[in-house]
Amino acid sequence: MTSFQNERLFAHRPATPELPLYPHHPRPFIPDYPSPLPAYPFPLTPSRLPITDYPLPITHYPFPITHYPLPITVYPLPLPMPLPDSQSVSAAVAKLYDTYPFPPEPLLDEPPPGYNWRWNWLSAYHFCTGRKPAREDVRILDVGCGTGVGTEYLVHLNPQAQVTGIDLSAGTLAVAQERCQRSRADRVQFHQLSLFDIEQLAGEFDLINCVGVLHHTADPIRGIQKLAMKLAPGGILHIFVYAALGRWEIQLMQQAIALLQGDRQGDYRDGVQVGRQIFAALPETNRLVQREKERWSMENQRDENFADMYVHPQEIDYTIDTLFELIDASGLEFLGFSNPHNWDLATLLGKNPDLM
Repeated sequence: MTSFQNERLFAHRPATPELPLYPHHPRPFIPDYPSPLPAYPFPLTPSRLPITDYPLPITHYPFPITHYPLPITVYPLPLPMPLPDSQSVSAAVAKLYDTYPFPPEPLLDEPPPGYNWRWNWLSAYHFCTGRKPAREDVRILDVGCGTGVGTEYLVHLNPQAQVTGIDLSAGTLAVAQERCQRSRADRVQFHQLSLFDIEQLAGEFDLINCVGVLHHTADPIRGIQKLAMKLAPGGILHIFVYAALGRWEIQLMQQAIALLQGDRQGDYRDGVQVGRQIFAALPETNRLVQREKERWSMENQRDENFADMYVHPQEIDYTIDTLFELIDASGLEFLGFSNPHNWDLATLLGKNPDLM
């Protein structure tokens, strides 16, 4: 039931809860030892089993290992690399979006076309609570605003609101500022600021929009906890994260590009070139090629879209279980998915009511 590429949901802050920690959140394995290992915490005596028979990382084995076969300094399996710190990840992400400002939507000299109810305070509040909000002169925060596509809508769709946009990338913020100036979205302030430094902003916000951001951070749990702390009581948080089962082919292409780039990883223009060469070389019957043509080939003609999808330096994808670990860690109350029909059992299993 989680085969969608993305998951959008709303949560809100009924009070100021204690924020629990969830150690099983999906993230690269962080060893609790240095590399190489200077010492091992258990006796090292000759083994009766080859090391390949140990199915789990050595520090997570369920019982004491007293028969280790080799000196610990020549452990035969590669040791996992430590997780990059938030600053390193943030710098890499900022470099990507300075190279390829995203989203690459055209700038207009008029308000943006169409309507997105998720960015309208009245509609979003009614969807989440079934009521009309008590006030419309709210404060809205757009986290990871990029080139200001969503920010522009937030200003135009909420005529009494004050909007703030933050992003890591100076390049994307320059585009966002020009976009809003040209469409006369004049009730907005922009700051070059990390999600993890959000406490530098004054006050709290009634609506926080965080689309496509948490899954690109080094520590999404700490990120959503930062957001929760800036959410006003009764406020609403709208997040959008990647769904693991819907991005299987994307993950394979990401791995292929990284493998062929080697020590050129971090050169995002080179990564785009390598990725396009891979797609051109693969057979038409290849599943990655077919999926790309079915779903993303039109938008991925733009290098900005291709880079965001296939050469991003940081991505964590979610299942339902890990998504709700993330929500629980925030201390916020889950209000629902913004596409509830996709999650309705009647929609999924209605052909056989006995299954429900």
